[in-house]
Amino acid sequence: MTPVVGDFTSAFPAVDASGDRAAIARGNTVEIYELPGGRLLRTIRHSAPINAVAFGPAGHDLVSGATDGSLLVTRDDRVPTALPGIHRRSRRRGDPAGWSRGSSGRA
Repeated sequence: MTPVVGDFTSAFPAVDASGDRAAIARGNTVEIYELPGGRLLRTIRHSAPINAVAFGPAGHDLVSGATDGSLLVTRDDRVPTALPGIHRRSRRRGDPAGWSRGSSGRA
């Protein structure tokens, strides 16, 4: 986890279902690495510190959320798609990105 200023913690790293990609939050960016080997594949930028990352159940789809309520869905090598933001006051404690994960830990 990357230390960030504020009353939240940075996102834990995520590994996709096939085990060949890892997503690591670093401040306002998510870095996607190839596994094994650790080659940086891409960087996804948010406008605020990232506090949630999760891969979809199949493929390399990634959802990332930031402290300003922004959510990005990134599908493989495509441009990230922004989802409607969630107002900061509407979030529940313990769910900092404003969305809950299923029992598998995936979005």
